[in-house]
Amino acid sequence: MSKKEEEKWSEINSCEQNQKKSEAQKNLIDLLNNSGIRPSKIALVLITQAGDIENLNLTGRDIQNYLSTQRQNCLEKGDAQLMLKHFQKRQSDSPRFFYAI
Repeated sequence: MSKKEEEKWSEINSCEQNQKKSEAQKNLIDLLNNSGIRPSKIALVLITQAGDIENLNLTGRDIQNYLSTQRQNCLEKGDAQLMLKHFQKRQSDSPRFFYAI
């Protein structure tokens, strides 16, 4: 994880909270996501682990943002271009195939 991502991840969820997301929370989010668990269910696991929603120092949006950042980091240079070429070929092979970027 880059320094910028680490700083973004550890930003405060609200002005009233002064807690950082723990490394354990990030690891659990990654583990659950890699297991195919949806972000809403990941949030429920974290709430259960924290004991109550008021004890949780992040929101569902924080989880989605973190996972989105992780996915973007996994895309290597050229991957997006390769996907575009694949979609264009599929569309030329089958005019009914539709994609939007």
